Amino acid sequence: MDIVSLDYINSPGPSFLGWYDSPDSVDEQLAQMPIPLAQGNLPKLDEKKEVLLYEIVRQIINMDLPAGPQGIGDCVSWGWSNLINTVACVQISESLKAQNLLTVAPDDIEGQLRRSAIIEEYQEAATEVLYALMRCEVGGQWGSRSDGAVGAWAAKAATDFGSLSRPALIKAGLSGTYDSKRAKDWGAKGLPDALEPAAKQRILKTTSLIQTFEEAVTSIQNGYPVAVCSNRGFTMTRDSQGFCLPDGTWYHCMLFFANRWDRPGLCCKQSWGKTTPGGPLAKNQPTNTFWVDEKVVNYMLKQRDSFNGSNFQGYPAQDIVTWKH
Repeated sequence: MDIVSLDYINSPGPSFLGWYDSPDSVDEQLAQMPIPLAQGNLPKLDEKKEVLLYEIVRQIINMDLPAGPQGIGDCVSWGWSNLINTVACVQISESLKAQNLLTVAPDDIEGQLRRSAIIEEYQEAATEVLYALMRCEVGGQWGSRSDGAVGAWAAKAATDFGSLSRPALIKAGLSGTYDSKRAKDWGAKGLPDALEPAAKQRILKTTSLIQTFEEAVTSIQNGYPVAVCSNRGFTMTRDSQGFCLPDGTWYHCMLFFANRWDRPGLCCKQSWGKTTPGGPLAKNQPTNTFWVDEKVVNYMLKQRDSFNGSNFQGYPAQDIVTWKH
């Protein structure tokens, strides 16, 4: 693949951006995907069910997902690494539920040990690894010191080349902490050859293009979050219901991982640090998130570079239950 020029997004907006809008690249990757479109391949939409996948995450790791801040224009790797992290938490939660281990009495020592062993399977995905794989192995950005990526590159990388956890980097003798310099370097040189076999042991089985609010809601309701790429910018302060309104232009990737019906919308996760944006919170949302209204979600998804992720072949229905607030 020819190197695509990404230089125009290598400058900060409210903070670093990093999504490259390339319809031809998206079409090229879609043609290679087993299930390119989510449309027609998802379970039935439930127009009453509210699912907050961030509560599933907290149930498993007792904290919120990594919030950044990203240090270069590598937002696509942040959106996708947190998609993978969320899918892992859902999978662990469903395993606990199947074994009646979601809650265990304090005096049930055996149950506590079994529950802990399953939860310890979670390992945070390393953004720099995904960034290297999506840019070089898929996007052909070998030698390019520009920043950024196409969402479809990430989807292809996650299913064909995999990812590595931060503990796996430590095991390989590297720092497990996010390193923007490493992201920049690997984004031009690719993932070191010695790490590639391990990355292929950690792949998503299915990703598909999400194009409407209804598809995104259905996917989230069944435990399949959506990495959203668009040029839609927002205000930096939430309103009284936790929503941010459209404002400006961001070439950016974020994560949709919760839905609501009282004011139809999706919860969007940012990678610019724990306190961005500011303003009131709703439904116990993480402090680096904001809700997005249905019509704005549709605008974002119609740009055709937002994908969900599944650890199954396809998208079987899952009865995801989260606490109400």
